[in-house]
Amino acid sequence: MMGFLMRLCAVLLCVHVATAQPKIAFDMHKIEQVYANYVENQHVGLTLVMGHPFGDEAFRKQVLQEQMAIKEVFAAYGLEDLLILYSVDSQVHATLVELASQHDKDKIDQRFLSEDELLISNKTKNIMNINYAVRWIKKTAPFEIELGPCVLSEEHRDQTLRITDSGQIVMKGRAKERQLLSEMRAEFEREAGIVHKYGKEDDEFFFVIGYLKPDERLNAIVFRSALEKCIDARRAQIQLAMKVDSVRFILYQNYSLDSAACLWESKECRLLAQPELPEDNLIDSVIGIINEKAI
Repeated sequence: MMGFLMRLCAVLLCVHVATAQPKIAFDMHKIEQVYANYVENQHVGLTLVMGHPFGDEAFRKQVLQEQMAIKEVFAAYGLEDLLILYSVDSQVHATLVELASQHDKDKIDQRFLSEDELLISNKTKNIMNINYAVRWIKKTAPFEIELGPCVLSEEHRDQTLRITDSGQIVMKGRAKERQLLSEMRAEFEREAGIVHKYGKEDDEFFFVIGYLKPDERLNAIVFRSALEKCIDARRAQIQLAMKVDSVRFILYQNYSLDSAACLWESKECRLLAQPELPEDNLIDSVIGIINEKAI
């Protein structure tokens, strides 16, 4: 009887292992859309970012280590060609607030922002004042940001490091003063009519460190299980912190924000200092750059 029960348990265990599905699941249609938005399509906008790159060397080094650990899994299953990693020295960034974006989100070949798109909020259709960002930089003190197991809310704790169903590899954190980012975004909305993409209550920041090429091989259970095991193990060990003492304006032409995608990137704007811009204010600077690029 005991032998029979042991054999039954072994059979049930094998069935469970064979049928267990990893939590990581890919939607190939979404991966195709994201890949196209990074590589082929043109979606224009003006954003205020932290990083591009992050100034803290230890911070960049840790992000690179996460990238290399994930890359090892792809290489082990012969899928390295499907993984595209952001450069930590020129590309990785976190949006503080998007200042302006194209109003027709379905348009995939828009080269430049129109003047209306720089003056009218895509979210509310009301007047906004992107020049407020200059005033905000001049009066805002440096602040600290963190990533780690106890940084995010309980609901989002598994998002410190994750890969989405659309194939984006993302890291997420918050300011050391937990509500600071939401207070900043609420200020932009209240004072300038600039509405944060994820709402003024959003107290988190995130940055993409890589994305995928669409390919059905990504759906192999054994690969997804190994990738999930790697990310779960890495996530538990992440403990990052750095001081943000500068930001940048970026006028972009697609979401990758690589060198080819950036129509213009400001010099590093030190907090509590006057930003160095081509013109006296931000909107004239951006319009001038667009007019110059459009010739």
